[in-house]
Amino acid sequence: MHANRYIEFHSQVGNYYTIRTPKQGRAFDYRYSSCDLYCVGATNEIYRFNLEQGQYLEPIQSKLSGFNACEFNSEHELFACGSVEGHLECYDPRIRSLVGQIDCAVYANSNSGSSLPAISCIKFKDALNVSVGMSTGQILLFDIRSNKPYFIKDHNYNLPIKRIDFHTQNNDYILSIDKKICKIWNQHTETPSILKDTRFQSLFTNPDMQIDINHENFKNIAPLVSRLNKQNVVEDESISIENDEEEREDDDDLIDDILTSEEEEEEEEEKEKPNRKTKLVPIDTINDTDQETIRSLSFNERTKRTIDSASSHLQHRNQVPSSNKNNRKETNDDYRKNVRRAPRSRMNGRHKET
Repeated sequence: MHANRYIEFHSQVGNYYTIRTPKQGRAFDYRYSSCDLYCVGATNEIYRFNLEQGQYLEPIQSKLSGFNACEFNSEHELFACGSVEGHLECYDPRIRSLVGQIDCAVYANSNSGSSLPAISCIKFKDALNVSVGMSTGQILLFDIRSNKPYFIKDHNYNLPIKRIDFHTQNNDYILSIDKKICKIWNQHTETPSILKDTRFQSLFTNPDMQIDINHENFKNIAPLVSRLNKQNVVEDESISIENDEEEREDDDDLIDDILTSEEEEEEEEEKEKPNRKTKLVPIDTINDTDQETIRSLSFNERTKRTIDSASSHLQHRNQVPSSNKNNRKETNDDYRKNVRRAPRSRMNGRHKET
């Protein structure tokens, strides 16, 4: 089936025959007893094409807008088709009329907003059981005699189920596939357990089943294995010794780095310290009484006195220029006041005369 509304029939040689459907088709199935091909798609009609006559037969009318999947039951030839609205309709091909309908959208979790979950695939297990795949990722198992599913399985990806199939040897196991994953699960349990095999579990859990490497029989039976184990032990010891030496070298390097960094910090601190030079006052400028008192003082007190005297001398020295400046300003102001200026009228007259 192609997107351009064509259905091709192939043989071993290649393309054998091609027919065109009136509306876009989405799924088809073959009825062996009557040699009819049933096709469903984007229409409410179910087309029937007889391969023996090579022509279309009268279609089956439905009240729904369209279908996505269809399948015949191989035992009683009940024709089931899944609609876009989420309804499963069953038709009897002998009378070409509807014999049953199930609303599957009610039991599916719709996360797609306002749109209803549609049926994406159908698969019969036997004469009574049918599985329905929904566009929201759920698989519903029905008994055609009931309108409620007896088991619901969710893929939890909110993607349409593309295909459902049953295990050939054990029909309890179901295979379902969507765009991301393929699940194998048991319809009688909620969690799939087909991949768990406990037949050889005792080999790994029972201590009696484990091999004793240190036993003499093992060494006699497998001398090569014992040699390999010895080599592995020697290699492990050599590797551990090398690792210890590398760790020691790394520790020595770290200690050297720490010491060098401390020395550099001390040198920087010494450079940052200011060079304080104290100015000593000569002894000749000091009186005799002061000299006697100074001699009786300790060294620290002497230096303190000399520093105080030097600082007071500097303060006095700095104050002198400021007073001179103030005096200069005052004299200049007095001079400007005493200067006699010519009246403006005379100055203007001189300009006019010139």
